[in-house]
Amino acid sequence: MKEKKRKAVIIPSMEQVEQERSRLEFRAEGKKSVRNMFLALLVIAAVSVACAVLCFRVIWVSGASKDPALAKGDIVLLERTKELKTRDLCGFYFQNNLLLKRIVGEPGDLLEVDENGKLCVNGQAVEEMTLTERMLEECELQFPFLVPENRYFVFGEYEGVDFGGPSVVIGSIGTDQIVGRAALRIWPLGKVSFLN
Repeated sequence: MKEKKRKAVIIPSMEQVEQERSRLEFRAEGKKSVRNMFLALLVIAAVSVACAVLCFRVIWVSGASKDPALAKGDIVLLERTKELKTRDLCGFYFQNNLLLKRIVGEPGDLLEVDENGKLCVNGQAVEEMTLTERMLEECELQFPFLVPENRYFVFGEYEGVDFGGPSVVIGSIGTDQIVGRAALRIWPLGKVSFLN
């Protein structure tokens, strides 16, 4: 009968056992760190998406009615709020379009147009807002105009662009139409700035 050859068993030294244990612990810690980092990034992404959906709205400016405050191609964050004040840039829905206009009249304000075409709010002229004859002809509002409760009066700032458009609904908008206040220009990068 042939004898079976026995394989030599090598018993590692204590130093080798400690090195292997350290290597395995380091590997386990690395996996744990990667897993924790992934979970942290997942939580950050979820919170960011929730904030973007619940607190902000990102819009791209496609027209010129907000010059010089905003230009065509700017990207703006709208802060979702219904609490607005005079001079705020607000975003609101009108005929399935999201528009940006400046609030010039709050509920209860009296709007008038003086002999030079200056818009006056509660007797105070708004220097940068002059109405042309064409704007007044196209506007369905009668001046003086008292802004109704739960409504705001908005105005486009670019010369030659609508005085709220030819419809009274755009000049005086309801709080239910409002998406929020333009808070931050995020594009172009060289023009990043707070808007109010």
